[in-house]
Amino acid sequence: MSSTTATTKPITPPIPQNSRRSNKAIPLIEFGHSLSYNLILLSMGIMLFSIPALYTSLIANAGGMSVDALTASTVGKADEIAHVIKVFEGWFPPKLVVKHETHIRFDASSHDFANEKFRTLFPTSIPIGYFMYSVLKSTIDANYSISMGLHKMFYKLPESATFLLALVLMPLFYFMMFFVNIGLAGIFHLYHFKKYFVSCVKDPSDASKCSESDDYGPVSWVALFVYGIFGFFPCVLFGIPALTIAYCHITPLLVNSKLAKGGGSYDFFQFLSSVLSYKRQLIMWVVSLVLLKVTASTLGMYKAGGCLAGILFLAGLTRVYSKYIPDCVNKSGTK
Repeated sequence: MSSTTATTKPITPPIPQNSRRSNKAIPLIEFGHSLSYNLILLSMGIMLFSIPALYTSLIANAGGMSVDALTASTVGKADEIAHVIKVFEGWFPPKLVVKHETHIRFDASSHDFANEKFRTLFPTSIPIGYFMYSVLKSTIDANYSISMGLHKMFYKLPESATFLLALVLMPLFYFMMFFVNIGLAGIFHLYHFKKYFVSCVKDPSDASKCSESDDYGPVSWVALFVYGIFGFFPCVLFGIPALTIAYCHITPLLVNSKLAKGGGSYDFFQFLSSVLSYKRQLIMWVVSLVLLKVTASTLGMYKAGGCLAGILFLAGLTRVYSKYIPDCVNKSGTK
């Protein structure tokens, strides 16, 4: 008598309806998180790098900056063109016509105010204070030279190209400059130590000059010794590089300007507001690319195709993606 073994298939329990809904909701949650993160990152990049790069490039072309002086307001210097709007007109062939330009002139008084505040941070009446001021000033001036050279190259590019390149290049530039500043801070420490503590001392009648004289005295040497033990490495490895980058990034944005026509003030915040308007079309296309990227990575290529169709529909049949033209140009033509 043969016995047969019956094989039974495992019974799969039914998936609850709530579980199915949660599985479908997971990609949407990932899409929302990823889109929010990328849009926040893009907004920060535009506010911190793209728009400041446009403004600083105007200062770089006008003359540049240093801790001692701003040469952008030189008498007889031509006005700087802050915003340019060009549109295609005609069909055979289409011509790129300038419809609007904003001309500005820089005012050095705001930068001079920042410099005075910078000098008051250090007790320059005592040797160690003047020594630290000299080290930081030299490092900042070296950074100004490098930064203004880069922004002068930006000025030669179209505004839209500078707007996009700054999103990528400026974070990399500041990252590299942090390590360059470590070397500069160390070199300037040695240079100014020899200048103010070994070769000569500060002239009491003129804080910007050195005169051959006796030693500073034991108090100054003790202060320098304490700084060398506890402050040298933190300052060289982090403090001075970070402060220098922040100073050279922020101070150009404090330089005010005036409109060449009408003479009204035109500071960085007005410039920022204008860029957000004039570059509306470019910003919308960049946001659309981010939206397509996030949709493809979280929801799949088919959903991304639908997203692309929606973007093209809005771009073709609505004014959401249209170029911004000021009202004064619409009423009077080219201005």
